[in-house]
Amino acid sequence: FITEHVSSDISVNDVAAFVGVGTRQLNRLLLSLMDTSTKELINRIKIKTAKEFIKTSNMTLTKISVKCGFNSLSLWVYELITMPFPE
Repeated sequence: FITEHVSSDISVNDVAAFVGVGTRQLNRLLLSLMDTSTKELINRIKIKTAKEFIKTSNMTLTKISVKCGFNSLSLWVYELITMPFPE
């Protein structure tokens, strides 16, 4: 669901509604299973998708940030640089 809606401004509420649970329950589940919050998971998927676009396309960083649902280019670049996650 998150990957399919990566270009939209997807929220924790959107993911919880899709899964059919409350936001707190979803966060507890993700924290226990993946050691991450729903918001972190959304951002990680957006960052991973953006990195793939950087590697495989000729799009500008601005276009990539919009395509990956980031509202702020500077925030997106900061997250891209600082967010550690497995490749």
